[in-house]
Amino acid sequence: MLLLLLHWFRAKKRHGVHSPFVYHLIDQVMGRYQHAGAVEQIEQSLSSSDKQELFRRMRAKACNRLLVALMNHCNYQSVNFIARRGRSKAFKNYFMRVFPALQFQHINTQYSLLHEIKADVLWIDLFRYPHQLSSNVLSHSLSLLNDDGLVFLNGRLDALSKSVWEQIQADVNITVTLDFCYCRVAFAKKNQAKEHFKIRL
Repeated sequence: MLLLLLHWFRAKKRHGVHSPFVYHLIDQVMGRYQHAGAVEQIEQSLSSSDKQELFRRMRAKACNRLLVALMNHCNYQSVNFIARRGRSKAFKNYFMRVFPALQFQHINTQYSLLHEIKADVLWIDLFRYPHQLSSNVLSHSLSLLNDDGLVFLNGRLDALSKSVWEQIQADVNITVTLDFCYCRVAFAKKNQAKEHFKIRL
């Protein structure tokens, strides 16, 4: 709760953001994602095990719906994801119902240097993740982002997630990052100044 209060105090809404790109996202995308009736129906139709994996944490639905809104707005077609198998399976079931044509690829971080499939989105969820995510593996995974791609880091910042987030922010291809406290988003947008924002979700 203290973490959320500190974030809320420091974070901005659209009128405190001096970036046309971020302002547009907050105004046109994030302001509408909570009213997606079709997404709510899909959430209700999931199996109990998928619901437990997806929504066990506070604000999980809000973060999932935010990602759905961003993917829909940017017309993303493919996702590489790093997560333990149970969570990656649940998220795949969820997003395949929202975007039936979406292409998914699970990255095995122990062998991911062999993984060369590029994607529009890199989705990372380290909740109870069984392996250490090395700097080299993360750099390689980030290099597989398509132009104007998106990185979605799910969950609150523990020590592992914090180090991963800092590396994402520092990556040469990442320009704009948005910290929502319970999830984080980074964009690899060309011709965009490098900027970091804390945003209220």
